[in-house]
Amino acid sequence: MKLIGQLFAAILCVGFAAAPLAQDYPRGPVKIIVPYPAGGYTDILGRMVGLGLQQRLGQPFVVENRPGAATALAAEIVANSPPDGHTLMMVTVTTMAMNPLTMKDLRYRPEQLAPVAMVARQPFMLVASLQFPPSSVRELIAHAKANPGKVNWATQGVAGSSHLVGELFKSLAGIDIFAVHYKGSAPANVDIMAGRADLHFDGVGTSLANVAAKRVKAVAITSERRMAANPDIPTFVEAGLADMVAYSWYGVVTPRGTPAPVIQRLNEEINRHTQGKETAERMARDGSEVGNMTPAQFGRMIADEAEMWKRVLLPLNIKLEP
Repeated sequence: MKLIGQLFAAILCVGFAAAPLAQDYPRGPVKIIVPYPAGGYTDILGRMVGLGLQQRLGQPFVVENRPGAATALAAEIVANSPPDGHTLMMVTVTTMAMNPLTMKDLRYRPEQLAPVAMVARQPFMLVASLQFPPSSVRELIAHAKANPGKVNWATQGVAGSSHLVGELFKSLAGIDIFAVHYKGSAPANVDIMAGRADLHFDGVGTSLANVAAKRVKAVAITSERRMAANPDIPTFVEAGLADMVAYSWYGVVTPRGTPAPVIQRLNEEINRHTQGKETAERMARDGSEVGNMTPAQFGRMIADEAEMWKRVLLPLNIKLEP
């Protein structure tokens, strides 16, 4: 009984210590590292999350863009930052699931990054330059087979999600197209709109505005079904590519070892902000589903994504330098 009493007292002490720790956070400005240039959807969401946290927690949340090496540069910085909740990172499927499968000599491990909150999920959209003749998946495949090695797709960086989704499409369609690598969504979209590149896989959050403004044309999306808000855009599944299903997702992580009460408070505040009427409606217009997961649920989702991409990418044997 004495031992049980001592354990109960210790648990109470931990509980009482944890509450002030969470309430005292943050003790100063917080950095949100975005691994892409300004202007892309990851950056837009990072700034949205930062503004919400700043309003709720009363300290500056400052976005810092650190593009390069398919998010690996930013991930290495965050993985080696103090585990105190004052350095956060916007991550995607690239950071947490794809890089370990495709990058040689990766200088961070996903396990060094603790899941905080899932922010949003959306399918990829394949858009084409207005100067590119095909307008559908079947037309594109026929055109690429008639012109092997002459069609290109713009990516957001070597081994990034837009690159690997393109490699998946290339493999499933049995076509010879080549990748042109950029440092993020924004510069890739500039060249698509200018007609200097043919195709681009991007999250629908960025693509929809460009399609609506007739700066690019939509070819297809990578979801199982058409989007309710944009039912005119077909899926790859409809064109006969049943395995061409993939999602771009966006979440917040922090260095492993950050106190659980701090992670829990961040999770709760981010979820409250993204579920707010104005923010949720904006994200729905962008074609995004709001995340609303606990840190543990987000961690399990990351593990599931890593397993799914392992099945997809290992047969392709893509190995790239970071």
